[in-house]
Amino acid sequence: MKKTARTIVVVIATLALCFAAVACGGQDLPTPPVKYTVTYALGGGTGTVPTETDKEAGAKFALASGDGLTKENHTFRSEEHTSELQSLRSI
Repeated sequence: MKKTARTIVVVIATLALCFAAVACGGQDLPTPPVKYTVTYALGGGTGTVPTETDKEAGAKFALASGDGLTKENHTFRSEEHTSELQSLRSI
């Protein structure tokens, strides 16, 4: 009688574990956020380009300063490119 009771308990416990495993296996794991690398290029100029950390998709951040960057016969004025940057942000 004790052996039968023990067998029943083992079977019930095994079935419970199987149901729990199936129930947990049906859930989707969270997807890690998409990240983008932000880089700056001299484009023929001179100086040390700023660095940025990776940014999550949709994150807002301030563009790095162009202080110390030069290019012969060019003037750096970031406000001239505000509309271009706003249109690029939606890409």
